[in-house]
Amino acid sequence: MAVELQIITGLLGSGKTSVVVHLLGAPAFGDRLGVIIGEFADEGYDASMLGETEHTVAQIAGTGRREPEDTYLPEVRALLQSGLHRRIILETSGVVEPWKLVSALRNDVYVRRHAHFGKALTVIDAGSWERHYRLFTDQMKALIGMADVVVVNKTDKVHPGDLDTIRGEVNTINPAATVQFAYMGQVSRPVVLSGFREGERARIDTISQNDSLPADFESFVYRTPLLCVDRVFFGHRLLNLPGNVARFKGVLRCWDRSYAVNGLPGQLDWDNIKVTGATRIALIGLNLLSNEAEIREILDSELKRQLDDDR
Repeated sequence: MAVELQIITGLLGSGKTSVVVHLLGAPAFGDRLGVIIGEFADEGYDASMLGETEHTVAQIAGTGRREPEDTYLPEVRALLQSGLHRRIILETSGVVEPWKLVSALRNDVYVRRHAHFGKALTVIDAGSWERHYRLFTDQMKALIGMADVVVVNKTDKVHPGDLDTIRGEVNTINPAATVQFAYMGQVSRPVVLSGFREGERARIDTISQNDSLPADFESFVYRTPLLCVDRVFFGHRLLNLPGNVARFKGVLRCWDRSYAVNGLPGQLDWDNIKVTGATRIALIGLNLLSNEAEIREILDSELKRQLDDDR
């Protein structure tokens, strides 16, 4: 029996891994599920969310800087060759990356012989949808256009009446997509995991890769050994960073402990996830690298100011 490959994509921080965690709880999986988590930036955080699990989990960092042939494909082949899995979930980020991955999988003889595409999921953050669609219209259209199921996650961040508006805008982009609303990634498992009806195939397997895909996001990881004395003030700096920042996510080391931080300009969440270690925050955005030096200087200066004031 061919193994089902299920791609789950969306922007950093949209809740993709929360969706994966929820799907892993499906009792039908048994021990026959493989999971590959691709981190667009050069730092991985999300595999730890899966905790102790009987499923096979691999994490790849820095996928946004490398080609799928060098990142995902070796892991996919290894899981297929093990013969242990009936479904493999591939969590990706970026905009062009999912399309590159699909092309790489299609062109690999071994993968084509032993696997087929299941339903592709695109996860969006309801709370940041308006801003992301306004600032990154082409990128969001590309992500939604490839999906069989669009998961509108974090529904607690918007007024219930706004969800119908989001559904309408999603279906205008991709009328064939099923829209699922979710809180903390708890999407309907039957909708996501059920197979296609007779004669249907995954959308990514029936439409051509668009040669005019929009520019992909760029990323870098802000690291520092400096401690944060006041995370409220540091959070204020994150909320007001220059440039086209689409998302930031990572770990902030404060004087008392490390905190998980996740957000975008105008929206900041302190995630209830246990993290350790020094500060490392991944940022993604359009033309982000041209603003990298300025962003690093802003964050460094804030931490140094706090330490000076605390003396």
